[in-house]
Amino acid sequence: MWEVIKDWVFDVIQFFYNGVGDWGMAIIIITIIFRIIVAPLVHKSTTANFAMQKVQPLLQEIQTKFADDPVRQREEMQRLYAETKFNPLAGCLPMLIQMPVFIALYQVLY
Repeated sequence: MWEVIKDWVFDVIQFFYNGVGDWGMAIIIITIIFRIIVAPLVHKSTTANFAMQKVQPLLQEIQTKFADDPVRQREEMQRLYAETKFNPLAGCLPMLIQMPVFIALYQVLY
């Protein structure tokens, strides 16, 4: 599976190399294209990070208030997430989607 991703990245870089005749420009072009493709995900991640900054004081209050009762603490945190319509994984998920492509790009270049 990983070899397929690496081969795809290499084929795309080679396609742009054949068009521009320079490996550096081909790498820059593929990086820009991929960044444009994942821009909505990056925007969603940034929005989730700002939302986390707003929710963080409330989370700390819950953690201190229910420090001795972890079950109640989790319930209150879930309630807070539901009230604020906040998903704690929304900040990490976009990063997990784009990481394999950049790792494959690094391995192809190495």
